[in-house]
Amino acid sequence: MLRLSLDKTSGEIKVLEGLVKTASARTLRLSLFSGGIAAQLASGESLTISAKPAGQTEADVLFSCTLTSADYSTTEALYLKTFTAYTTAALALLDLSDSNAKTDQASLVVDGYMSFTASGGDPVEYDQTYELTLAAVKALPSDGTPLALPGPLDWLVAHATRYLPAVTGLTGGGVTKLDGLGTVGVTPPVLIELVISDVSSKWLLKSGTDAVDGVGSIRPADYNASTNAKYWFQID
Repeated sequence: MLRLSLDKTSGEIKVLEGLVKTASARTLRLSLFSGGIAAQLASGESLTISAKPAGQTEADVLFSCTLTSADYSTTEALYLKTFTAYTTAALALLDLSDSNAKTDQASLVVDGYMSFTASGGDPVEYDQTYELTLAAVKALPSDGTPLALPGPLDWLVAHATRYLPAVTGLTGGGVTKLDGLGTVGVTPPVLIELVISDVSSKWLLKSGTDAVDGVGSIRPADYNASTNAKYWFQID
């Protein structure tokens, strides 16, 4: 998110949050003041926020966002604007435009600029330059496919009983219920032990479509007869 504060009279710009990711639908939040007092843009006035590579005033703009009076949020008493930092210039600066993943940059500090345009006038750039962090979120094919993070049951070893103290119920979904534990990608058999209301029980994750929810057998929330046919069977 990009959060800035500007005093139109003094030209003072404060960066409240300066992380911009190379993705679409980034959010700009701007607090506007005049002489230290909260202010708004008049009809026909606009503010443009942009960024360039650090120390390169003549370089291409990496991204830009223009605010008008229509972008003012009366609920939050500031300006809100959605913009994109997923631009050719931004990706090139982070070295994401080629197939060499070894040179990719995770993030870089860039220079931010702000200009004001009065109704019918020319843009006037504020003297102050401020620092923003441009971070990469684009995954290129050359970078390989990221590995999915394992779920709780992925760590269970087949045929080994594992005690899960976080599970406090059988049904109802969520990480505290047996049926809420994710089973997609988990290979049966998996044996677990639960203690619910001081009563111990053991459950075995089995493959099959013949289970019906009830005493002694429970289908997980991610059960699918075609793609994830598994169920929990009580053995003790």
